[in-house]
Amino acid sequence: MRFLLATYCFARTNGEAQIGVYKRSLRLALEMIGRGHEVVVFCPGHEDYGDALTRLLDSRVRYVEIPFTRPDLLGARQNRRVFRRALRQIRPDVVVVGEAPLAGTLLETTLAAIELGIPVAMLDNVYNPCVTGLAWRSFGGMMDAVILNGPNSFHLPEKETPRRMLQVSPYVEVWREEASRLLAELGLCGERLVVVLGYDSEVLSFGLSLMEALSAQGFEALVVVSRWTGEEERLAKSRQAPGRVRIIHPPADPVLFGLVERARLAVVKYGYMQVTECMTLRTPAVVVYRGSVPWLRQLPPGFEPFLHVVQPGAASREAVGGAHRLLALDRSTMPAAGHAGCAGAAAMAVRFLEKLERASSEIGEACSQLGFTLERASAALACRHPGRKVEAGQLRALRLRTLPCCDLYSLACNYRLNGSERSARLWGRLYETPGRARADFRRASTPSSGRHVLFFDPDTRVLFEEDLGEAALPPAGQPFPS
Repeated sequence: MRFLLATYCFARTNGEAQIGVYKRSLRLALEMIGRGHEVVVFCPGHEDYGDALTRLLDSRVRYVEIPFTRPDLLGARQNRRVFRRALRQIRPDVVVVGEAPLAGTLLETTLAAIELGIPVAMLDNVYNPCVTGLAWRSFGGMMDAVILNGPNSFHLPEKETPRRMLQVSPYVEVWREEASRLLAELGLCGERLVVVLGYDSEVLSFGLSLMEALSAQGFEALVVVSRWTGEEERLAKSRQAPGRVRIIHPPADPVLFGLVERARLAVVKYGYMQVTECMTLRTPAVVVYRGSVPWLRQLPPGFEPFLHVVQPGAASREAVGGAHRLLALDRSTMPAAGHAGCAGAAAMAVRFLEKLERASSEIGEACSQLGFTLERASAALACRHPGRKVEAGQLRALRLRTLPCCDLYSLACNYRLNGSERSARLWGRLYETPGRARADFRRASTPSSGRHVLFFDPDTRVLFEEDLGEAALPPAGQPFPS
């Protein structure tokens, strides 16, 4: 089979790096290749990040570039032509998008694949136990499959899990012997080890500051930095890191997980994957974050004592005290209810994808349950093509935004117009009350709104309108409410 993995990577030289979605996709790519499949990767920004995994895959996967222009109405039409052409050339059997496609290249890839009849699967995280069902309601009306990873205490019971959903543990594999060998080569004993995942300059700066306070007590540190810039190394030298600190580039993921598992403490960014991976490995973590802590509070209750959130900058007395508290914990007391541990998540996901087929009838039923029926879609398209015969054949729906008055969905509709096959991209709105539906319809009907309503039913609180392009949407936030 040929898989297209659509993902993204922001590896900034100053500030926060967002590499988790890319790394998650590459872990699946490695498993796909091992099972004899061909892998094509579309990842804007991939050239700015590299580690042992990317170097291993460089000669085994094919990277493609697909131009993406401004997302206003004219830009959206250009993007649609470009992405459909690119997918026809790639000819994937399955498209896998690395995160909920709420905007940008992930959304464009999803819609183009659906219009061309290519099965689409989505990867994402489970941020709390309530999210699993919400994820299905939000994305099961668009995706042929949804694969969610996270602590297995968040998973739905097997009998309640939709057929097209797979729930897996964090993508963690551990090579303990290789990790011990690396520590020995670096001259570290590993008994009082702190691992700093210093991909971000803020995490690196805090981690080195913390080690200045801990080094006098016999602790040693392994600081992992990316190879895309020398800024991290310069920062480490400027802080005159203690002699028991070693700075390395990221090793192979299973080796890195072996190091984190061996550590008494990890210093990480406020990222879901890094935090849950530490918890899976039963390693307490200091979490560096500038802001509030929404989803972190919704992790399993047994996790909270093993985490301490700090502000970036120099390690304060409170931050050092929090680190000491974590270092004194008995990590074996972390309750199995949080995460019982299960290796092989990537293999499970790929086996699931190998059997993936287009699920048109099931998706149509999911859309109808939301209120987006084929009959209403046909009425909307008839308004778009007055006097012509319109037959809607398939409708898919994905929740894009939660707005004050409604949920806004992206609608992909394949239909026949006077016998010829067509596809349309629309927006659908589901309102909380008929009153809010009527009020928004009045706003949309004014010439200044710029909107073009195609169908409206206040009793069912459903509205169809033209997709005006991403520039007309508010910014995408978290895919799920905190």
